[in-house]
Amino acid sequence: NYIILELTKVNAKDFQELKNTLIEKARTDVIVKFVHDKTISRKLRNEMFNAGIKVYRFSKYNALGSVYSNLRNVISIDGEVAYVGDLNISNTQFKEKIPVSSLFLKIKGDIVQDIDVQIHKDAIFASGKYIHYKKHEEHSYSNSVTMQLINNNIKRDMELSIIKAICTAKKSIQLELTSFIPTESIMSLLRFAINSNIEVKLMLPFKNDKNSKYYASRAYAKQLALYGANVYLFDGHIKFNAITIDDEYVIFGSFILDREHMNSSPQNMIFIKDNKAVKKLNEMFNAGIENSYRINNAKFMLIREKFFKNFV
Repeated sequence: NYIILELTKVNAKDFQELKNTLIEKARTDVIVKFVHDKTISRKLRNEMFNAGIKVYRFSKYNALGSVYSNLRNVISIDGEVAYVGDLNISNTQFKEKIPVSSLFLKIKGDIVQDIDVQIHKDAIFASGKYIHYKKHEEHSYSNSVTMQLINNNIKRDMELSIIKAICTAKKSIQLELTSFIPTESIMSLLRFAINSNIEVKLMLPFKNDKNSKYYASRAYAKQLALYGANVYLFDGHIKFNAITIDDEYVIFGSFILDREHMNSSPQNMIFIKDNKAVKKLNEMFNAGIENSYRINNAKFMLIREKFFKNFV
């Protein structure tokens, strides 16, 4: 019936195969909607628009000149199947011959209806027009797990959800992130958890697209290691964000633990209480340790990292 995509980054060259598939579906009376954040080429936009695909650009400017950047990465099909996580169609950062740790989630079930509603709201915001939405029948699946979708809209706070999750930890907190520039509240809670004999493990990529945020993440990571956390730098790219609490549940999604975007940019996160999901994340984390550099509890920080932390 329909396909809805909400992506942040699209590289026209890497998007060709998926674009042709969407155009083919649009010509068979399947409704295709594409909400993008970053600017795409006019040629690509017109090609999809002429094929019947409804294209919406999300980025909006307010009176102060700041941009509402949409960091949700979701694909929904017929209200029955959804894909969440690292879905940006861009392989340019993977040209280097270095390891890449990437992961996204395929979801079936009633929670897809909630994802559909959120994408529908974003399409209305991007187009500035009312778009009719019809809720589909709910489906029941065996082998179901407990999941909860957390969305933040513009000027809504997602930080509180992470704070509550950290406060519930009793044994361990495991973070595998693309960047680590936490707010003071989250940093203080992680330090309190370490002082309460809760094991805190953090893995960050050794490579990063933006140098300023790379050094800021390194500075915060060294500070967390100084408190007593086990901090690793993965020798490659990490293209997803996941937090595991007490080996009981996982927080996964397109959220970024970055004070710049956490409270201003639309993101999503899914709480998953499932042993298989926890086991999968633990396996990826342990495999990544073998290809990582350990940050020791050295009582020093580089001057440039202090500067970038304060600057960012």
